[in-house]
Amino acid sequence: MLRKGNDTKELQISEKDQRLKDNKMAKRLKRRTINYTVEFKYKLAWRYNAANSATWRAGSSLTAYSGPYVQTGSNAAEDWEEGEKTFSFNFPTNGPYRLSYASGNWINLAHGSASSWNLQTVVDLHHRSDTYQPNYSPLTTSRAIYRVQYGCPVSIKLPIIDPEGDNVQCRWATQSEAATISRLLPNAQLDEKSCTLTFTANSANSYTNNGWFAVALTIEDFPRKTITINNRVYSPSTPITQIPLQFLIHTETMLGSCDDKPVFVSPTLAEGHVTILKATTSFSTGFYVKSDAGLKSIDISGPQGLSKSSILADDQVRSNVRRVVIQWTPTQADQGTHIICASAEDNNKKLSDTRCISVIAWDVDPCETSPCRNNGTCNRLGYTSDYTCHCVPGFTGRQCQTDINECFSNPCQHGATCTDLVNGYTCRCSNGYTGIHCETDIDECFSNPCDNNSTCVDGIASWNCACIPGFTGTQCQTDIDECSSSPCQHNGTCKDFIDEYICQCTNESKGDNCEKWLDHCSSGPCLHSGECTNEFGGYSCDCPEPWYGDICENKEINKTEDCTDLEYTDCSCFITKINPLKRKSYKMETGIIGLFTGLLGTIVSYIIWTFLGNKFTKLNKIHITDPNTENTDIMTVRDFESEVSSNYNDDENRKDAGNKENTNGLTGCDCFLDHTGYDHFQRFDEKLRYKYKFHKHNCRDKKQLSKSTSPFKIIKSLKH
Repeated sequence: MLRKGNDTKELQISEKDQRLKDNKMAKRLKRRTINYTVEFKYKLAWRYNAANSATWRAGSSLTAYSGPYVQTGSNAAEDWEEGEKTFSFNFPTNGPYRLSYASGNWINLAHGSASSWNLQTVVDLHHRSDTYQPNYSPLTTSRAIYRVQYGCPVSIKLPIIDPEGDNVQCRWATQSEAATISRLLPNAQLDEKSCTLTFTANSANSYTNNGWFAVALTIEDFPRKTITINNRVYSPSTPITQIPLQFLIHTETMLGSCDDKPVFVSPTLAEGHVTILKATTSFSTGFYVKSDAGLKSIDISGPQGLSKSSILADDQVRSNVRRVVIQWTPTQADQGTHIICASAEDNNKKLSDTRCISVIAWDVDPCETSPCRNNGTCNRLGYTSDYTCHCVPGFTGRQCQTDINECFSNPCQHGATCTDLVNGYTCRCSNGYTGIHCETDIDECFSNPCDNNSTCVDGIASWNCACIPGFTGTQCQTDIDECSSSPCQHNGTCKDFIDEYICQCTNESKGDNCEKWLDHCSSGPCLHSGECTNEFGGYSCDCPEPWYGDICENKEINKTEDCTDLEYTDCSCFITKINPLKRKSYKMETGIIGLFTGLLGTIVSYIIWTFLGNKFTKLNKIHITDPNTENTDIMTVRDFESEVSSNYNDDENRKDAGNKENTNGLTGCDCFLDHTGYDHFQRFDEKLRYKYKFHKHNCRDKKQLSKSTSPFKIIKSLKH
């Protein structure tokens, strides 16, 4: 930039390079102090032989540098010179710090009012997450003055590079960055990605002939992928570092057309070409310019120690081509990236486009030592001494030295054991689970272990069967025996079925469980107030005195008593030799059915007796003993009446019998000899003459008979 001083106009241009040079650690007493040493490089342009000093401040309290620069180029005819300076400064912390150089006295401008100016950048020494080093700022350079033909289109492409390979762009500087010279170039367009400035220098766009115009730009680098610095996220659209670039444009009247200007030709190195120099290696190249109007100068802008030849004839013998040769032997202090730019001016004062190349001095490729371990790939960061390692899957770290613990995130589920592998892991699942992460509960019911239509309930490494009613067991394989509890009562037979049973009851019971016993007492079989007790298959009678028998049908009497009032329809006849309690009673039916039954039985008995009676005469004899003895035989009433016919009239007897049969439809009772206690129809030998004794309790009175016809009296008359 130009500023006034000593009543003269001075031209000054600025370009700064910031990069980390070294980290130094010092220990004082027991306290550890870290110093961050940063190397800066700046370039300024002034009027020829005017001033060459600058003061750079870090914040309001730190002075990073104050002093002159080293002149690297000049043009006495055009009244300008330029120089650069490299200095280092130790920062007490890693920042960030704002480093700036500010002053005033700009040259008078044709557009806008410039009184003060400012150059600034930000120093942040925190490490990038991708390089593990502080960030390197981008690099640029320019001419001090760009002379353009008034009335013609103008295109100025500015060189921008980044040592780490970040994307670099430029933009218009803000007022806080450039003070009063921000946006003072009228109606100009800036391609930020290529950093190309275009405009047409005519009055329509507010340009005047022979006018001075100021340009203030800010150069920024952008990471190629999202990174973090000091926990701040920088995406590919977020700038990391800003450096200032300021220069002048002067419009002039020039001969010839707008396109008639010097141009660089082969074998000049292409725009942006990069040359890498190893330690102690020198650099030399030529810039070839073609100009039909002849060349006035070929200007070179480059690092300190660079030498340039005078304009030489073309070594390829081209008549309108001229060249200059530059040489440079960098020292170790020059290690790093440097931009060398050339521009030509013909005899009509027309300038060529700027041709810029880059030279990396004392280059050390950090990847030559193979710092990346475990087959990691080393990637150099631009042309710096930094590198990154692209690790094979499974490793991490600055040099891929760390095996990533894939188990750290606890990928295995449900209590599984994780085993770390290279770029992987395995899960040893707990019982009941499967899958890569043991995320799947094994379906133990898949094999259908449950029988008999039961439902399988899946568990953890287990299963249970919900049996349908009627089955049991681990697999519902067992049919439950519902008969095992003997539910059927009263000798019922249990038939087992699924979830049920059926009782097959005997004739003596009924009900689902045969619980309803047939009540044999319901008909009141016990006579004479006997108490009936229901029993399985029958009943029993508890008879009151003096009754006895199965149904209390018998009455016990004194044997000395006579049987009187033989008016009855039922008879119980026993042989007294046998215990009458063990005899079975038979009841003679009355009425028509009883009559026919008696007649049929009498006929059958008579036939049997007639044919067999003689053979059993001895068996049929019954000896009547003393009434006080136990051996008293019992016979039927009618047999008794046939034996005592001498004392009775047969007609009278038959009459009596007829009366008995016709009275109330009743028939008489005939008792027969029973050797076993059961009534067998046997006929007594009529020749027998014995005393007969009847037990009174064997006769049930049904009708009162006259005493004259009482068999009891007849019995008594036969006593000896």
